[in-house]
Amino acid sequence: MNEGSIITYGVCGASNSRNEVRPIAENNELFQAVVECYGESESGWFKVKRLGKGNMLYEILPDCFHKKTAPKFFKGETVFVPRKSCAANVYGIGWHFQKDEYIYVLEFNGKRSSRRYFADELKKLK
Repeated sequence: MNEGSIITYGVCGASNSRNEVRPIAENNELFQAVVECYGESESGWFKVKRLGKGNMLYEILPDCFHKKTAPKFFKGETVFVPRKSCAANVYGIGWHFQKDEYIYVLEFNGKRSSRRYFADELKKLK
């Protein structure tokens, strides 16, 4: 499986218990995870990596991939948080299924916040 450029982003609905992931993902780590998609393998499965979580390349069944727009912010990026009037680093990215949008876990001065933020609550720093 060759990895190329990211083609799109999405949320993975694949579960180990239903044999929808190759190789088997530990602890079902891909289930409902935000992923980068690198296209199709020769077998027709989608090649994906969990966004911001290492370099492991997986294959998932195409009907388990739910295409989404690219996140506005990425792991490691510094953002401004107006409600706190300070900057923070993006620690992680998830998906809010009820609101159908990305959620961001932030780190303030090296300490991870338990609160999740939506993109409209953050601003890009130049």
